Amino acid sequence: MVVEKLAGTDRRSIGEADAVAREIACDQALFDEVFAALFSDDPVLRMRAADAVEKASRKHPERLIPHKRTLLGEPAAAWQRRSKRAAPRKEHGPASCWSDFDGR
Repeated sequence: MVVEKLAGTDRRSIGEADAVAREIACDQALFDEVFAALFSDDPVLRMRAADAVEKASRKHPERLIPHKRTLLGEPAAAWQRRSKRAAPRKEHGPASCWSDFDGR
């Protein structure tokens, strides 16, 4: 299994990501297997899978076509939920903000 080549414990290392990227670039089934690892519970595996997917898709962007809905749908929805929660709330008017700066 190609994903096993990406396993490791050191987050500072890309491990075999370059070799895996070359291997998956020409094989959609292998690419799909590594793409699925982007959602692994293992943070090192996720990082290395992302690196391999990014490098392979640079040369063969068509590999991403089957994953278009995942890439554009779910992250966009997650970002939208997060941005709504993080929207700044206006608690004070502008006068009260400036009074903090000019000593009033």
